[in-house]
Amino acid sequence: EMKADLEEIQLLERDADRLEAEAAARDAAQQKKSAAEIQRAQRGKAAREEARRRANELKEDVKKAERRVTELEEAFRLRTHDYEKRQKERQSLKRSEREIEDKRRAVELERARRLLPPGGVHPADERKARTLEDVSATSITRMVRGKLARLYAKRLRRVYARAATIIAAGIRGKLSRIYAKKIRTARYAANNIQRVTRGRQARARYYVLRERSHQQKAAVKIQTAQRGRSARRRVSRRKELRRKALAAAEAVSVRKLFAQDLKELATAIQEAQVDARLAFPPAAVLGLVRIVMLMLSEDGGGALGTTLSDYTAIGTKHPMEVERNDLSWTGAVKVLRRGNWLLRRLRFLAAGPASVPPRLLSLPLQSLELLRAYDNDPTMTIEAMERVVVGRKACVQLLTYVQSLRIVYEVQADFFEQLGGDESTPNWLIRRRLGAQRRRTLQAQQLVDKHDVEACGAALRQKKADGLKFPVEATCLEAARLRFQASDDELNAHDAAEAAHSMRDEIKIREEEVERVADCKQTLKRVRYADDALTQAMHDARTSGSTITLSRLPKMRGDCTEARIDEREARAKLALVRRNASVAAKRRKTIVVELPPEVKYRAAACGEARCAAALAKEKLLLWFRARGGETHVRKMAAKAVRASAQSIDGKQQQVWSRSRGSDLARLNERDDQELKAFDAEMDDCATRLRDAEEALKRVREELECEITKTEDDERARDQKPVAALDATDEEKAEDCREDEFCAVEELMLDKRFVPEPFLPQLAMERAAEAKRKARQAEEEMARELGAVHVRKQDDDVGLADDAPPKAPEELEEHEKSPPPRPRPLLVLVARDIPSVAKRKIVDRLCNELEGEFVRVCSDLPQGIDPEAFQAPLSVGKSVLADVDSGVAHDCRHMFIDALAFCKAALFPTPRVILVLGDARNRRGACAPSPSGHYGVSIQDLDKMHDRNLKCDLQDAAEHLARLTENEALENLASWSTQERPPSLGHALAMEAAIIL
Repeated sequence: EMKADLEEIQLLERDADRLEAEAAARDAAQQKKSAAEIQRAQRGKAAREEARRRANELKEDVKKAERRVTELEEAFRLRTHDYEKRQKERQSLKRSEREIEDKRRAVELERARRLLPPGGVHPADERKARTLEDVSATSITRMVRGKLARLYAKRLRRVYARAATIIAAGIRGKLSRIYAKKIRTARYAANNIQRVTRGRQARARYYVLRERSHQQKAAVKIQTAQRGRSARRRVSRRKELRRKALAAAEAVSVRKLFAQDLKELATAIQEAQVDARLAFPPAAVLGLVRIVMLMLSEDGGGALGTTLSDYTAIGTKHPMEVERNDLSWTGAVKVLRRGNWLLRRLRFLAAGPASVPPRLLSLPLQSLELLRAYDNDPTMTIEAMERVVVGRKACVQLLTYVQSLRIVYEVQADFFEQLGGDESTPNWLIRRRLGAQRRRTLQAQQLVDKHDVEACGAALRQKKADGLKFPVEATCLEAARLRFQASDDELNAHDAAEAAHSMRDEIKIREEEVERVADCKQTLKRVRYADDALTQAMHDARTSGSTITLSRLPKMRGDCTEARIDEREARAKLALVRRNASVAAKRRKTIVVELPPEVKYRAAACGEARCAAALAKEKLLLWFRARGGETHVRKMAAKAVRASAQSIDGKQQQVWSRSRGSDLARLNERDDQELKAFDAEMDDCATRLRDAEEALKRVREELECEITKTEDDERARDQKPVAALDATDEEKAEDCREDEFCAVEELMLDKRFVPEPFLPQLAMERAAEAKRKARQAEEEMARELGAVHVRKQDDDVGLADDAPPKAPEELEEHEKSPPPRPRPLLVLVARDIPSVAKRKIVDRLCNELEGEFVRVCSDLPQGIDPEAFQAPLSVGKSVLADVDSGVAHDCRHMFIDALAFCKAALFPTPRVILVLGDARNRRGACAPSPSGHYGVSIQDLDKMHDRNLKCDLQDAAEHLARLTENEALENLASWSTQERPPSLGHALAMEAAIIL
């Protein structure tokens, strides 16, 4: 083995010398070659150094083996000498012991012979005598021993043969191991070189794969988090749908809301109409009743209204139309007083989403828009409704009901496949539309893959026509074909599944029709049989006059009637099935499956962009592989960039060279330019692909939005109105009785109060009386003071009974009627108005123009919220908003800019009225105000940007008002007569006041 190792070492040394000589010759001949050849020389040099290092290691191993063999031989010789010495001593000891034993036996035999009687023979001597028996025994013994010896020899030969085989196998195995070791040693050097090279390439690939793995893991984590979030949101929305549906049903249930509660609210409104001393409920209550009536509308809030009974002043009954969108307080009273009729419809509407199985809830869009307009109204909240004095329970429950149904309507769109379809959107139509949406997605993906294959094929044919190699194009074409095959298989599978679903639906419809036809035939046979039986029984009764036959006639007539009813119901069911089948056939034609040309064009552009990106990427990878891998080339490019920096001196370059290795491990100028060109091409292709994918996604989303809008319009057009659902005879009779009772009660209530036509004239008379009393009081005060009272010219304007009316052209500008206002109003009430005045302005505006204004109180800066203002304008209402107009110069200009921007964004453009507070507004009354009380409410002050400035102005106005009181003036007069001020503070205060 050592000899073989030495021979192998010599071979390796000769190979190393030969390779080194060849490398030296190559280095001398090729000093000016390219950087790639220099790199190969460097790698060869490294391999040779590795081989020489390995040869030195083998030499050291051989020397160690020689020393080990010498030590083992010396130890073996010493052990052999000790063993031979011990064997000689053992043999001499056995020989002496045998001699002693023989002498002892001879002495014992002689002693025994002497003790024998005369003529006696010792047994030992007797055995020595040869007799026939002895000869026979010897022969037998010889034969037996011979056979045993032959058998032993035979077995011994077998053992020797096996031992020889084992020895031969051991020798051959040793020789084979020696030969194998030589082969392993011969391959070891080559494996080392290959190991280093392959390890470098594997590490480069590993870095790329590790980066991709990290990206994939990150993508999986992001997808997991997003899908978990979506699932939790979906479960939460599902729970919210169930909770709000139950809340809506509970709000108008028989345990929560009664007809008496609605009548209580109606009574409060009616009393406020006839008694000016009583306040109306908030204007949001009228809006709430309008929303409820719009939700219950049969035509989605159109021109049709609810017809109720009404009596004129002379007691004539006539039907009265109650409008929904423009519902007045009078109409609201009439609707609320019919509580049982209203509650039955409300409960039926609320029972839909909460029933099992659930059904879709359909609400008119106009009711949702009106409810959205009241989102920023501070009075349209549960807390505000709880502050209503009379009718609080009805207001709270109706608002809870409306808000819950709105949330149910918005959330149910995510659960169409679970809620179950209604008559306008059955389950099979929802499934078919979802399938069509899925097919459009798959078809778009297939078009992208198809155009990708076509673009790659065109590039390959172009290369082939130019006579160039096309490995890159072939690889990209194969990958594109695989993607196209996968997308095409998925689309075919989806089409097959949809075809199976369609076939199953058609079979189900056909089976149902066959079943209904069979029911019709069977019921028709029952009718004929019952008629024949009744005719025969009547004939028998007339001919025989039997009492038994006469007693059977009523029961037979009942059976005949039941048979006819069953036959009529069977025919109605058959007609319904056939109508549904025809409607289903028409609706299947409305399902959009094919893609429009815009989507196909975007898909083609996306496929071409994907092909260009794949070709550029494959070219770059092939270029990297030809130069040692991407990681290696990127490192060399980074070194080249650092070496080419202008701010680096020579010493720093040397330091970098020593720390980095050879300066040859850099890209040359041509490779660096090619790498930059590849990178620029990759960036362009990535940008083009990203733009194409975004454009395709955008047009697909627009297509889906358009289809969804069309489906929603169709569902809203075809849905069955809630009010059109047939009521039972008992419910109709109860509604008629309630309507009649309420109409009579309203007639009696109208007779108790002054009729409405007399109210304006009565108000004018009261105003004139108040002016006359005020003028008389002024004249009396003037006479007491000794002054002359001068009556104004316009004091008696409008009071003279005999003053003729002026012609329209003779009226002054301010006396003319105001022009009509086709545009809505945007009334902005500043927060710096005192709370009492502000409350009076808002209440009077909402009461006199009932239902025309929607209150908006936004938390945005300056209170200007264009979106909140646009919602009421979209439904034809005006806006009454709380704003922060600012007190300081900067805040006032910011408010004006925001208002101008908001007005330009609103449609239709409203007329703006701004109500501002005066800087002379006082803090409170002349009496000392409680601590923390101001003219402006605390809530408005908290939202004002100039809170401190407004507080200071109110304090200054308050103190200025106190200075004008008689007591203050008397104190000032008394101070003026004093030679010295009461204190130094008085002097300082007076000096400051004079300076200001």
